[in-house]
Amino acid sequence: MKILVIDDSRGNLESAKLTLANHELTLCQTVIEAYKQLKDNTFDAVLTDLHMPLGEFNGLMTPGSHKSDGTLPVGLVFAIKAANKGIPAVICTDSDHHQDWTCTLLDLLGYANWSINDSEQKFGFVSAGCCTVDGYWDETIQAIVKCPWEERKDKPVMKNWLSAMGWSGLFPELFPNRS
Repeated sequence: MKILVIDDSRGNLESAKLTLANHELTLCQTVIEAYKQLKDNTFDAVLTDLHMPLGEFNGLMTPGSHKSDGTLPVGLVFAIKAANKGIPAVICTDSDHHQDWTCTLLDLLGYANWSINDSEQKFGFVSAGCCTVDGYWDETIQAIVKCPWEERKDKPVMKNWLSAMGWSGLFPELFPNRS
């Protein structure tokens, strides 16, 4: 499959290389890159983080229109844009639905992992806590360090993008035994 992965975390992009090694990947770390790729190219799937830094878009936003950390839920826009083009899209986020209004609203469509099991559904939402890599991104050595969950308590969650695709229910050709 030809897959577009959008995430501002270098570790999560490296995780995509690891978990989706058998697929043709295009990796984007900025909103501008992702927009251009989705506009100019065709993909079989789009996998995206929910919140990303505005980067070059920041000057276009009015004060107070984004979270205090300088991010916006642009992954939702990319997922909708992909779905409108007929491309299955999965938002995979480590945001907490108790703290983040966007996740709370997405939860209204179903719990933290949802998709509608019909041929028309092209968009899914998955909590990264349900699909993680056994390891963490070590910024010092610029590599994924494999270790069990209990040894990475204070490390950020690293997404297992293939597992997120499975949780979404949108890719029966890759997960034929999923009920």
